[in-house]
Amino acid sequence: MNKQEFLIQLREEFTKQEIPDSKSEKFIKKFEKLIDEAEEKDQEEKIKDLGTPQEIAIKTKEMLEEKKKKKLPKKQTETEGDQDTSSEIEEQQEENSVVSVRGKYIFIGGLVLTSPVWIAVFAALAIIFFAIYTAMVLIDAVIGVVLTAAIIVGGIASVTAIIYGIIGLLPGSVASYIGMYELGLGLMILGILIVSGILLHFFVVKVTPLVFRSTTRLIKFTYRQFVRLFKFIRKECDKI
Repeated sequence: MNKQEFLIQLREEFTKQEIPDSKSEKFIKKFEKLIDEAEEKDQEEKIKDLGTPQEIAIKTKEMLEEKKKKKLPKKQTETEGDQDTSSEIEEQQEENSVVSVRGKYIFIGGLVLTSPVWIAVFAALAIIFFAIYTAMVLIDAVIGVVLTAAIIVGGIASVTAIIYGIIGLLPGSVASYIGMYELGLGLMILGILIVSGILLHFFVVKVTPLVFRSTTRLIKFTYRQFVRLFKFIRKECDKI
């Protein structure tokens, strides 16, 4: 939930709780100021820490009702209620600021102290991913060279055998059975070459890109998990 959505829902919840516009606008401005003090990328986390609009509205309603129960003149009660509310928000703002700074230093200190561990983890992951990419490139190269050489040699052998087989089957040939054998051998080699070409095409066009895409997705997934872990640790440092 972004800031605008939060403020709109907060205003709606204040209306549902029948909180006067004069008071609800003051609260909304205070919460908007609290959110703006956080960095843009951390505003959603800040909003989560503040609670849901419904919870805030209910808590505000209860607080205002408690003020009304006090046996004080109406005007004095409203004035003190506004002052107490403003004071509470300012104290919360100051406390959040102190906690944020303290948590930041704890987080940075923890990163420095544990740097040998996470640097080693990052290095190991980088080596693994690099090894996968390198292995796929080498396998592609080897298979491509071997199959290409086999296709060239086999093609020559197949054409030669077919030609000799046809010559051996011509009328007047002494050993026609040899020609039939040569022709059958040439056709068999040709079939093997066709199958090899299909396998080479399938591996290069289908298997290799699939492995590269899967590895890339794995890298992105790992990166997102590390980002979430660091954000979680950063948030927990603020609670210390």
